[in-house]
Amino acid sequence: MNIEPINSVFTDSMRGIDTVTARFEERAREIARGEIDPENVGGMVEDRREFETDLATIRVADQMIGTLLDVVA
Repeated sequence: MNIEPINSVFTDSMRGIDTVTARFEERAREIARGEIDPENVGGMVEDRREFETDLATIRVADQMIGTLLDVVA
């Protein structure tokens, strides 16, 4: 059984989480320095949604693997 496609979903989603976390932290630093503009604040909301989407994708892939293991076992 080839689970490589599911593995790539994990990898891509984790890469997405790493990217969005770094971007979110940079925006937070800019705001802390007083650089409060709509792009930073709005971007943080977008970053949060992207993070939630990547996390949901990981959860679904995890459930799929669990189901596959149940079927095979």
